[in-house]
Amino acid sequence: MKQENKKSVLVILLADSKKMLEDILSFRIPGSERYVIEATYSGKDAINIIQAHPLDVILLDDAIIETEGEQILSEILKFKSCPVILMTPYTSSSFIPRFMEMGGYGCIKKNFEIDRMHNMLDRATLEESR
Repeated sequence: MKQENKKSVLVILLADSKKMLEDILSFRIPGSERYVIEATYSGKDAINIIQAHPLDVILLDDAIIETEGEQILSEILKFKSCPVILMTPYTSSSFIPRFMEMGGYGCIKKNFEIDRMHNMLDRATLEESR
């Protein structure tokens, strides 16, 4: 039987344009004790956090890329040592394939189902630990 290598607590960088999602992830979802959330509201601050802290997953709001430019994404992906998941309100976007080509792990729709988010976080961290 294959043994899974799951960490008990995942350190997540939440780079979101609005504080609301941090509150939802931190306080209002079942299983939130499984996560330590490092939050920022700008791409430049995200890069500083990525360089200074070990992370398990990065959740990146596409609005940060829209306002700060694609070079922020390039920098984040350059310094990353973990999966980067794009959060977007759009079900289809011409940017999603580009994000994946640049090295992104996956995309999740904002207003996502909590179970789907948990599953993607677990899958991303399990794949990284192999």
